[in-house]
Amino acid sequence: MSDRVAVVGVSQVGYASAITDRNLEELIFEAASGALADARLAWRELDAVVIGASDLVDGRVISSMVTAGPAGGYMKDLLAVASSAEHAFVLAYLRLAAGVGDTALVAGWSKCSEAPIPQVEQLSLDPFYRRHVGMDGLVAAALQAAAYRDRYRVPEDAAARVVVKNRANGTRNPHAERRQRVTADDVLASPLVAWPLKALETPPLSDGACALVLARSERAGALRRPAAWVRGLGWASDTYWREPEDLVNSRALAAAAERAYRMAGVQAPRREIGVAEVYDVTPYHELMAYEGLGFCGPGEGARFVGDGQVSVNPSGGLLCANPFFASGLVRVAEAVLQVTGRAGGRQVEGVRRAVAHGASGLAGQAHTVVVLEGEA
Repeated sequence: MSDRVAVVGVSQVGYASAITDRNLEELIFEAASGALADARLAWRELDAVVIGASDLVDGRVISSMVTAGPAGGYMKDLLAVASSAEHAFVLAYLRLAAGVGDTALVAGWSKCSEAPIPQVEQLSLDPFYRRHVGMDGLVAAALQAAAYRDRYRVPEDAAARVVVKNRANGTRNPHAERRQRVTADDVLASPLVAWPLKALETPPLSDGACALVLARSERAGALRRPAAWVRGLGWASDTYWREPEDLVNSRALAAAAERAYRMAGVQAPRREIGVAEVYDVTPYHELMAYEGLGFCGPGEGARFVGDGQVSVNPSGGLLCANPFFASGLVRVAEAVLQVTGRAGGRQVEGVRRAVAHGASGLAGQAHTVVVLEGEA
C-alpha cells in the first residue's frame, strides 16, 4: 500500500447540548454535503462512503439503514464501522491506499441529547457481574485518573491547568459547545462528580456531526484543494478488563503511537510535531496522552502542560465539545485544519505536521493515532 492519501475536505456541524431544529439525518446530510463542497467534489464523483455509527447511540436497530443515505451512501460502495468514527477513517484510508477507488467520504455523529449515554456504556459490560456495579464511561475515567494521580503524585492544580488551557482555546473555536474561560480556582471549586473528578474536569455530551473527504494522490492533486497528507497511522486495542497497571500506562496508546510514528518517520515527537489534538476525556487523560505520545516520559505529564513546544488541543478538545461517538474523528478534522492553515482563530502559526489521537471503550480500551502533514 504505497499510494499516498490526503484529506481534501472537512465539515463539522454543531456542537451543542441539544440541536432541536434538525433531526439526526439532517445533521448527517449537512456534514456530508459540507465536506463534499469543501473538497469541490460532486456526489457522483465519490467512490465510497465509510461511516462510524453505533446502533446503541443512534437508538435504532441497524441504524445505517437510515443514516447511510444522508451520509452519501445511496448507491455507493458503503462500509459501516461500529467501534468508533476514527476507525472509519482508518478503514477509508486503507481502502484508498490499497487502490480501491480514488475518493472516499468518512462521517461520524452523535445526538447525545436523544441517547442515554451512561446506560449505553453499561451495555458494553457483561450482564452478570459488571453491569450491576454501575460502571460507565465517567466512573471508568475516574478510576483511571485516580490510579494515574496516585502513581505519580499528580497535583490537582496540574489537571486544573489543562482545563484552563483548553477552555481558553475553546473560546476561539466557533464549533465549541463551551466557549467560556474558567480559572484554576473555578475548576477546583466545582462539584465532585466521580472522585477525583470535578464537574469542570469532565466533558459535555454534544449533538453534532463530522465528515471528511479523502483522495488518492493523483485525484487529490487534480482537486487543487489544501491537502493534509496521511503520513502515519497506528491503532491498537487492550484487553476487555483492565488491570491497575494498565490504567496508568496504556499499552494500546503506546503501540498505536509507535506504529504511526514509524510509518511517518517521526523519531522525536516533541521536536517534530507542531500540534496534537488528543482525546482529553478528562484533564488527567490529556496528561497521560502526553506520555503515551512520546512528548515526555512516564509521570512527567504535569510538567509538560503549557510547555510550548507542542500546541495541544488548540480546538479546546473534548472538554469544550464532545459528540461522543464522533469525537475521535473530530480530532482528525481539527488536525487537518491546522496543517492546511484553515483553523481560523484557533490556528497555530507555522504548523506543518500534526498528530490526532482518538480513544474508545471504557478507560481507553482502544487507541488510534494519525500523523498528518501539510504541503511544503
